[in-house]
Amino acid sequence: MATEHKAARAPRTSTSADLKHIVVAIDAEGLADHALRAALDLARKLGAEVEVVHAVGSALPHWEYVEDPRVAAKNAGLVTTAWKAATAHVERVIADLKYEGESARDLVRVIAGPAAKVILDEAQRVDADLIMLGTHRRRGMMDFGSTVRAVLAKAPKGVWVQTQPVQPIQRILAPVDLSPDSLLALSQACALAKVIGASVRAVQVFRTVAYMVPTWPDYPDYGGDYVIEGVRRERLTEFEKAMAEFDWRGVPHQADFLDGEPIETILDLSRSCDLVALGTHGRTGFAAALLGNVAYTVLKRCDKPVWAIRHPERQFLT
Repeated sequence: MATEHKAARAPRTSTSADLKHIVVAIDAEGLADHALRAALDLARKLGAEVEVVHAVGSALPHWEYVEDPRVAAKNAGLVTTAWKAATAHVERVIADLKYEGESARDLVRVIAGPAAKVILDEAQRVDADLIMLGTHRRRGMMDFGSTVRAVLAKAPKGVWVQTQPVQPIQRILAPVDLSPDSLLALSQACALAKVIGASVRAVQVFRTVAYMVPTWPDYPDYGGDYVIEGVRRERLTEFEKAMAEFDWRGVPHQADFLDGEPIETILDLSRSCDLVALGTHGRTGFAAALLGNVAYTVLKRCDKPVWAIRHPERQFLT
């Protein structure tokens, strides 16, 4: 059950960014306003379509299968009331941003049902290239145990988590491990950077502790340092070759191969950037494993917006 509207489109500009349709989720408390502002800002710059979706509760857990007209009427009234409130709120944000796209009445869609399911279903319905989410706790930390976690685990393309006030994006950090997922994220980061005039920094972090082995007493020439240096040279060669052949789309960029602990290094580097764009992978039904431990932890701890991008060929296991 939902309010109907036409898709809203900001004035179209010439762009090579692969973000043509954005779905942003809002809540009744205004905790996702940073995400809403970021979505409208991106839509304006990219000429993308944007849809604002708000999920509301229901009298029964399985409302979509209930045929009792009294329950249907109650749900319809709840959706209508919520749509009016959400539209008024979005209208105020639009006025504050001087957004020149469609009015809030054309942007907002209110649907009854569990928040994560509503967001994912709507993103699939409109074939959204990006889902934008904000915080869902007043203390400012994302609730990875419910809505945000569920959306991250099943989003078909990209999820942008914006828990901070919107700032101009001038520097994009793109951690890579040379997998198809991370290279896709780097490519999309460059596409966005080209449109908005930002620079991109690609970084691969070599974690030496992962390759440490004990020295055998009878073979003193074989040990941890030998193995580590050999693997490091191999990884560095692969990285330099991949970066030299990469299509940077003409954007200012740098590529760094660093030693360290990946999560802490990325979080440290994120302090000097405005957006972190990273790839994710799909293997299990658990968000931490599905996103990859590095991506999942960065999403939870980063103080900057994070854009998690899933390769379209990834399939979910059930």
